[in-house]
Parts: sequence; C-alpha cells; structure tokens
Amino acid sequence: MKLEINEKGWSRLDNVGNLFPAVQSDRITGLFRLSAILDHEPLKGLVQEALDRILPRFPYFNVEVVENLFWHTFVPARHPLLVLPDSANPNLPLSRDAPSRHPMRVRLYKTRLSIEFHHALTDGTGALTFLRALLAEYFYLYGIDCADYGDIPRPGSAVHPHEAEDSYATLPYDPDIPLPPTRSRAFQHPGRMLPRGQYRATLGFVPLDLALARAKERGLTLTEFLIGVLFLAWQEVFFQVKAQGKKPSGPLRLYIPINLRKLYESKTLLNFFMTIPLELDPRLGEWSPEEVFEKVHHFMQIEVNARSIRQQINGNLRGVVLPLVRLLPLVLKKLFLRMFYHVGEKEQTSALSNMGAVRMPREIEPHIHRFEFLPPPSPGTRIAASVISFRNVLSIGFGRIAEGAFVEAAFFRRLREYGLPVKIETNTPKEESWRSAPVAASSSTTT
Repeated sequence: MKLEINEKGWSRLDNVGNLFPAVQSDRITGLFRLSAILDHEPLKGLVQEALDRILPRFPYFNVEVVENLFWHTFVPARHPLLVLPDSANPNLPLSRDAPSRHPMRVRLYKTRLSIEFHHALTDGTGALTFLRALLAEYFYLYGIDCADYGDIPRPGSAVHPHEAEDSYATLPYDPDIPLPPTRSRAFQHPGRMLPRGQYRATLGFVPLDLALARAKERGLTLTEFLIGVLFLAWQEVFFQVKAQGKKPSGPLRLYIPINLRKLYESKTLLNFFMTIPLELDPRLGEWSPEEVFEKVHHFMQIEVNARSIRQQINGNLRGVVLPLVRLLPLVLKKLFLRMFYHVGEKEQTSALSNMGAVRMPREIEPHIHRFEFLPPPSPGTRIAASVISFRNVLSIGFGRIAEGAFVEAAFFRRLREYGLPVKIETNTPKEESWRSAPVAASSSTTT
C-alpha cells in the first residue's frame, strides 16, 4: 500500500492530527518521545542504514507537513530522514533552517536511541510500532537475527490496507448526540513558566512486579494505581499552595488517553485515541488514599465505555464536518483551533498516559535495558506524566515546562511510602532540582 495522495499531490491529516500543527509554537511543539536504552552505544551509521531500510515499510510516516488554503496536509517527503544527535531538552522543535520537515526524528545519545513523533502524524501506538521495527532492523544489521519477529513489521513486508486509515472518519458524525459537558477551570501547576527552549524531563524506574503487586493488593489495575498516586501527589501540592495563604482555584482534573483500536477494532497506525477526564476536588476536604483509589477505580469501570467516548469523538468531529468551519481559510481555522485548545488546557490539571508493556523478540530482549516515554510540552497543563514498561522495569516519565519539581517529588516519595524502590534520572540542573520537596539525594542523577 502506498500513501493515499490525491491527484493534487497531498493527503489529509486525521481528525486529531489537524489540531496540532494549527496550535504549534515553540512551547506547544506537539512532539512526544519514545526511547530504548541498549546494552551498547548504537552505531550511528548502522542506525541510519536501519532507518533507510525500514522507513519505506511505513510510507504514511515518510511525509512532510505543508499548508494549503484550508488545511495542513501531508506530502511525500522531499528530503531524507537523518539520524540526529540528541538534545539536553527533548521534544523541542527543530530549527526552521533544518532541511527536513518530517514530523518525526530519530536521535542518539550514548546508549539511548530515541524517536520523537509529532502528534499530527500518529499517537503512542503508531510510534511504538515504528520504534520496535527500527530496533529489530538495527539488531538484524548488528548481527542478531530472530526466529520469530511476531507482529513487528519488517522491510518489504506487506502493509495492512487499514494502517493509514483515518479511523475517526469511520465513525460518522451524528448531530443528535449532545456535546460533551463544559468543565470549569482546573487547579494547575503553580510554578512560573521556564524560559523558552527548556523542558524538564524526569524519569523514575520502579520494579514492575512490585508495582503490579501494590495495585493488586488494592484491587486496582496498574493504571488505576498510578492515577491514584498522581492524584495524591497533586493533592499535596494543592494544600501546600493553600497553606501559603493562597486560594487554589478549581478541582484536580487528570486527562487519561484511551487507545480506541480495541474498542473499534481498528488497525490504523495514525492517531486513534481519546482522552477522558477524571476529577478529584480537594476543596471539599482532604481525600484519604483509600477514597482516592476507590474513586479512580469506579470511574474507570463506569466511564470508559463506547457511548461516553463516542460523545467525545462526536464533539471533536464538529470542527471538521460543519460546512462553515470547513470553508474557513487556514489562517482563521488556526485562530479558532488555538482558542479551542487553550480553553481545553485550562480545564486540565495534568495527564497520565500508559503505553503498557513492550514486547521484543527473545533474541533482542537481553540487549535492551528499558524503554522510556516522555509526553509533549504543554504550557497550559505545564506538566504531564507517561508510563511504559519492559521486562521488569516500569518507566514513569514527567515532562514539565514550569519551575518547581514538587509534583514529581511528591509522586515518587509516595511510591517509596508504598514500598517501591525508585531510581530517578533528570535533566533538571542541580541548583534547581527538587528544592521544594526533596527526594533522597542518593537516588537522583542528572543526565
């Protein structure tokens, strides 16, 4: 299958993808990161060869984003995708002078091989599929062949006809479905914005078996347990602000991305997710851990269903199918979408995305220490969390665009209180790291 380019030489973005180029700035980059930490420093030339061999298997990723009169669109890539050295601040935009305008990039730093994808192109599922394929091809060229690659795409293998499907478009817009409810402004990170071009990344590593055991003890899934711990961390920050004589505004509201592929039996590797809001209001008083975990568990059981998610999708589709919106020139669409985006951000305290467990062929697994996942920068919510696991390593990443590591500190301290050992790595400068709520110094390293 080739990229579905129309007779004018371009292809549309999917429903979610349309949003991110329109609101993009030097702070809202739309880029998220997945990384693999290997047992050796990857050879740049071999990574480039692997990239050149695997990219044609993903023709819908080998594109660049351009503007036309009405929408951002994809065109076939006009420049090669080159492996780049890494940056101290991940997920930041490429220089405007860079020859390639791919909505993705591959980066290397010591034993870390990373990909950064723009949400215009795909979500975590599509990005992880590509990273696994890139790693498999790299190790093949490195001299490690596998008896069974499982579901990992290989160079020259057939492309499923629905991999480049806009699965949102398969769900028809229904004007009779009511719009999702409007929400109040949420409590948000109280720190000042960091200077432009800075993004604080903090990664915590926990034994997966112990984390699963702590969740099971409470009758929770791992995602529910981590959401609960994040709520408890935010509640600490809420009351710290209140103790300083300030009046915190709004409830705590976390947005949780839901992978829609199983719900709607989709095989797309483009965007196909939806976020659901979970709310906790400490203005009603301090919630105990038991109350928080119970609330999270029951909400996830009740609200994660096809009807509630269909309502969210239908609301998003209004901005694409309504004739008045479709006929607006792109310059006016950008104004509309930016307003929509910033209003939505003010309704969020933070977000937590769990990619789940990564599987690699058994011959390759011993050569990968762990996977990592970092969310895109967001000046509205200012900080978000992301989770991924591999073998017995649970990686929890925080990306922050505001001063003050108090949320991360409270979160990891809470995990320690539940008997979970945590190793931490961060790009936060030592002079500013963890001052407001310190974590044990022996566990913190700067990379």
